[in-house]
Amino acid sequence: MVWGCASYRGVSELVIVDGTMKSTDYIDILDHYLLDSVENMFRDPMIQILYQHENAPEHIAHNVQTWLNEHDVQVIQWPVQSPDRNVIENVWIMLQNKAIRDRP
Repeated sequence: MVWGCASYRGVSELVIVDGTMKSTDYIDILDHYLLDSVENMFRDPMIQILYQHENAPEHIAHNVQTWLNEHDVQVIQWPVQSPDRNVIENVWIMLQNKAIRDRP
C-alpha cells in the first residue's frame, strides 16, 4: 500500500506502508508528509487545505478527525462506498500500468 497526494501545483512523494494501516499510521503519514507536501507545493504555511480521502476506517477514526481539526485541514465530505471521484485514483492506474509495462 502507498500514500500520496496531488494538487494542481504538483504531487507529493509516495509513502510505502508496510502491512495494514492503522489510524496511528495514517496520522504519522499526515503529520510527516501531508503538511510538508502542501508547504512545498504552495510555499504558504497558512493556506487552507481541502483534503479528500476515502472513508476507510483508518481515515475516519476519532483520533484522525482530531488531528485534522487541530491542523485546520478541511476534509471534503463524500458518501461511503461512492464511485471513485478521487483524482489520485488516476495516478494509481498510471503507476500500475507502468509497472506492468516495465516488468522483465
